[in-house]
Amino acid sequence: MLDFLKHLIGIKTRDLAQEATNLLATLDTDAAIQADLRVMEDDLDAAGKLIAELRAAYNREVQEFEAVEKRYQQHFTAAESLQVRLQAAPEAEKAAINTGLNELVDLLEKLVPEMEKEKQDVVEAEALLREAEKAYQEKGAALKKARSDLENARRDLKRAEIDADRAKAQAEQAARVAGLRDKSGQQTGLRVGFNAMTEKAAALRQQAESQRMKSQVLKDAPASTNSYVQQALNDAAGKGTTDSRSAVDRLAALKK
Repeated sequence: MLDFLKHLIGIKTRDLAQEATNLLATLDTDAAIQADLRVMEDDLDAAGKLIAELRAAYNREVQEFEAVEKRYQQHFTAAESLQVRLQAAPEAEKAAINTGLNELVDLLEKLVPEMEKEKQDVVEAEALLREAEKAYQEKGAALKKARSDLENARRDLKRAEIDADRAKAQAEQAARVAGLRDKSGQQTGLRVGFNAMTEKAAALRQQAESQRMKSQVLKDAPASTNSYVQQALNDAAGKGTTDSRSAVDRLAALKK
């Protein structure tokens, strides 16, 4: 039960730490990115130090292998020399030479596994060094790419901010123009007054035209200077010469 609680508390602590990290990243994105870049840079520095240590260890293993190999070659050469000497030596010396040869061979047999071990250590140290160097190159490339991506993101953000400011200014200008239109459309009194004045002017013009037409119809035609025309008009209007009929005839005509 206690182990369960310890693990549970540990998990919850890590979760809270992750949530706090996410919150800080949300509040300040640029600072969070810089923090990640610093972590990557520190990781790269640590990898560089590790490579230096591994390279020193590799060089040490190479030196140890070369020392054992050199010792082996020296003893092997000495053994071959004793072998040749043993073949040409007199019987009195052969026993001592053979003892020395056996001693060298025993030492060579002991040096073989040691030399193989040192050689394997060199191979493993070199492999570890190459792996660390590869990881270092990958970390360096990742850091370089992250910095490049950050610069690109900053440029994109700057362009986006400029575009947003430009769009905002255009929107505000459009809103002001729209506001002017709305305000001009809200002048109801002026619009009604202008319309009323226009309608009244049109009515007055129509009334004046009607009066002119009426006066043209009602006014007398101008008198003609032609005597025949004047006589004809008088006859048509009943203004001809005096009736020659007698009063009796005229009275009789009225009785009909």
